[in-house]
Amino acid sequence: MKSVTLGFEDDCVTLPIDAILPLRALGKSAKSSRKYRQIVASIAQIGIVEPPVVVRNPDKSATWLLLDGHLRIEALKD
Repeated sequence: MKSVTLGFEDDCVTLPIDAILPLRALGKSAKSSRKYRQIVASIAQIGIVEPPVVVRNPDKSATWLLLDGHLRIEALKD
């Protein structure tokens, strides 16, 4: 059987939200979407279930690039 190399670090880290740089901008209607409201309600009720996915910024060691979880990050900012 072939082995598979992990494409990510297996440790979770706690980061300040302002150290996370989104790779794409959200659309104007994103915050009025049903999905966004569901995320906000879920975070308020039980906290983060699935943490956003980030990678170290190769240009600046103090920042991280957001790969997945743009709505979750916006909900946390709000």
